[in-house]
Amino acid sequence: MESKTSFTTILFDIGGVVIEQSDNSEAIRQRLGLNEEVFRTIWSDAVKKFGSGMMTQDEFWQYFADNGAETVDSSEDLFGTTLEQQLELYPSMIDYIKKLGEYGYRCAVLSDTNEAHANILRQHGVYDPFNDQVFLSHEIAARKPAAKAFTYALEHLNITDPSSVLFVDDRMRNILAAHVLGMQTLHVPGTEKENLALLQNAIAHNQIPAN
Repeated sequence: MESKTSFTTILFDIGGVVIEQSDNSEAIRQRLGLNEEVFRTIWSDAVKKFGSGMMTQDEFWQYFADNGAETVDSSEDLFGTTLEQQLELYPSMIDYIKKLGEYGYRCAVLSDTNEAHANILRQHGVYDPFNDQVFLSHEIAARKPAAKAFTYALEHLNITDPSSVLFVDDRMRNILAAHVLGMQTLHVPGTEKENLALLQNAIAHNQIPAN
């Protein structure tokens, strides 16, 4: 992380930062009864559309049914069920984020997700530590690394100086996109313990220490 000015707002990704990054696509593929080649051909595009609010959950499952998949009703909550089976929170990171809010930092979320995933995370209190707003791709109609996702968050946080924001993410493409827009960035590609140490170090070297 390159720090030139002090940051007062921290914008967090969720998967790989606050919870373990999980991939429930294989469990979904098996439930849909599709072979891997067909599934992979349509999965990425469908997830992007669903995750940016361009598809409802019913439309998402119908898209697969139109390509030979078994019928899935949204009431089955296949996305939520498969995520919950794999969900692993990072308790040490969550506790530290709570402290950052108490210290006076503004903590917000910018996450690529979908309605079903977000509902499960809300039920488990994943978004609770964030003392400012939660920006989710399916609600703001933009996914990282698109500039629109970042500028939406900045505008709704009333931030005019992007360098006053530290953006924390596990994916380098998102880190690079935030850097281009003038944000300070922290890449956290490791374990919970490693990532927590990186964040604590960034806070310790901030020009306005948390405490």
